[in-house]
Amino acid sequence: MRDKKIALTKLKDILKQIDDLASDAEEIVNEHFKEFSVKADSYGVFQLGWSSNPYDITLSTIVEDIEDELEVAFEPAE
Repeated sequence: MRDKKIALTKLKDILKQIDDLASDAEEIVNEHFKEFSVKADSYGVFQLGWSSNPYDITLSTIVEDIEDELEVAFEPAE
């Protein structure tokens, strides 16, 4: 179980890195390619690990599912 918690932490770190890189990319587009910024924003191209559609499966939703699974595994039996 310890290995799974370590792996989950790594996945969360990866999501953070993805989010940071997406923000960097958005800044670059907004600063240097303004003509594409509205289009990019409209289509959510900078939401790399996420989706506004609740039915989409993304890395973020998988991480949430893993978190839920690990929490259930550690709940005390009644």
